[in-house]
Amino acid sequence: MILAAVAGVVLAWDARRTAGRGVLHWTGGEWSMTDLRGLNPQAGGALAVLMDLGTLMLVRCVMTDGRTHWMWLDRDADPLRWRALRRAAFDGVPAEGRRSQGASA
Repeated sequence: MILAAVAGVVLAWDARRTAGRGVLHWTGGEWSMTDLRGLNPQAGGALAVLMDLGTLMLVRCVMTDGRTHWMWLDRDADPLRWRALRRAAFDGVPAEGRRSQGASA
């Protein structure tokens, strides 16, 4: 239990250190990203939820060109679309995976 907590803190620290800022977009089939101004699009990403705290999620988005983006997604950034984001983030995860991760989208 303590080892898992330490690993979570290390992962969170590393993600914050390397996290880029941008806007995540869901097309219904794949993820894409733009910078904060909506420019420099990067298409074809696969999203993985690594930590789900209910109002905060740590995700990794791997683009088709191999670039990896680590992001903290926070409900406070867009409260009206938070539930839709959570549903899309867990869309590709089988139901049994959702239960084992403790997520309730």
